[in-house]
Amino acid sequence: MEPLRFDVKNNLDEKKNPFYKHSKIKLWLAKKNGEIVGRIAGIINDNHNKFHNDKVGFFGFYECINDKNVSKMLFDKAAEFIKENGMDILRGPMNPSTNDECGLLVEGFNKSPVMLMTYNPEYYPQLLEDYGFVKAKDLLAFWITSDVVNDEAMMAKLKRVSDLILKKENITIRNVNMKDFKNEVQRIREVYNDAWELNWGFVPMTEDEFNFIANNLKLVVDPDYIEFAEINGKPVGFSLALPDVNQAIKGMNGKLFPFGFIKFLLNKKKLISSE
Repeated sequence: MEPLRFDVKNNLDEKKNPFYKHSKIKLWLAKKNGEIVGRIAGIINDNHNKFHNDKVGFFGFYECINDKNVSKMLFDKAAEFIKENGMDILRGPMNPSTNDECGLLVEGFNKSPVMLMTYNPEYYPQLLEDYGFVKAKDLLAFWITSDVVNDEAMMAKLKRVSDLILKKENITIRNVNMKDFKNEVQRIREVYNDAWELNWGFVPMTEDEFNFIANNLKLVVDPDYIEFAEINGKPVGFSLALPDVNQAIKGMNGKLFPFGFIKFLLNKKKLISSE
């Protein structure tokens, strides 16, 4: 399944994406016999290096045919770029940071790709290992089936425990106010940056970056699935659930316009109504 092209373009656009206000990117395409057979980006994330006090450069937006020589040429270019910018470690994939899609799929190829999660051919891990990359960190995603959700005894127990915690800590739960979307986004950003500060590879998101991502997601969010946890009116947590929009863009070949947009809206409506 091909991602939406306009979304990829916006992510790479140095004028539109505020990530590039503090970072830089360089892009390469690999060609063989006149055909494009690979791509890669070299990325210098200044905010990452300031926050972690290190000299790490990144690669991202990596795609390649199953050819070790082509892959090596791409990684060589990214490595040269980050060395030229004073970095001594190459890490990835980051598209373009840990606040976006990142990591390499190494298990779960029998599942369909889902929104905001990387997906790649099964031969990618071998291409990276052939170049000399080693695992930096396990990134885990959890799949919850309907059997768990429909387990009435388990869900009742979870509700009892959560109700006790809410009462003990004087926590209230409310849905997002879409009429105050701009301010709600900033409340989410404050909680997000505080809560994730100690996570591996985390980089605090700027206000512009968070607004950029929030505006991209606004089309697909359902306010019924965005909740704040508050103590005395102050947000101390939030939860965000999204419909699997990848199911709505299947068969669109990455094109939202001119007619893909109509198909997307119809498919999105079916997704939400079926949950």
